[in-house]
Amino acid sequence: MTPPDTFSASHPTLAQWGTYLTPGCIASGVQTPYALKWGDMESGGNPCAVGYPAAHGPDGNPLEMGYGQYYNPDDLRLVPGTTGAQLRAYCVPGDQHEINYRGKIIKGFSQAMTRSLTDAEMRQQSDLLLALIHRSMGHATADLLAIGAGPSWSRDTRNYWALVKLQHGLPALSREGLPAVTKYLGHPPFSFAEFRATLESGKAKISDENEKRYRADFARIFDNAQECASAFQEAGNA
Repeated sequence: MTPPDTFSASHPTLAQWGTYLTPGCIASGVQTPYALKWGDMESGGNPCAVGYPAAHGPDGNPLEMGYGQYYNPDDLRLVPGTTGAQLRAYCVPGDQHEINYRGKIIKGFSQAMTRSLTDAEMRQQSDLLLALIHRSMGHATADLLAIGAGPSWSRDTRNYWALVKLQHGLPALSREGLPAVTKYLGHPPFSFAEFRATLESGKAKISDENEKRYRADFARIFDNAQECASAFQEAGNA
């Protein structure tokens, strides 16, 4: 059995991912560095990356997997015809590998690759990431329109792109959090930082169920969104 932390094949480089992502990014108004940052943060560029190694989707493949960490099956449907088996065709098979996960040994899926990806497989992973970003953009835009957000949240700002990444981390923070913060402040928040600070302070809250379940993870989720948005180049901001 392949050791869990040893790759039998090297995952694609940042430059290789960029080659596949750039055409779609240009066509859709997503900056390539932002898309690359998303993929790198989620998987380190490894198309065999998984979330919790012991977690299974309904098809028996990982619950969360791939370059952009796609939830199985919901995110796979973003590119019709995509299956979990396809995304694991170049990964070490089996779900009983001994994995060191956050200091504990558990049995689950390996993140090791068995071979390099074909051109079609690189395109499939890249198309999935862009489709995930596009869906997140739609949700972020709808949430901002619902509170009448101002120009400080335009697509030319890191505020907007942080909110887009937040859709992947915890959509409820945007969907429930923006109206709650707006109600507390008496106006839409002027920035992602103000939005975050108000929620983290507890002055505005999301639903009791989500507060109880996710409050301890707020800082990590917000940090993730802001780090990804840092790759977005604002005009006049070097």
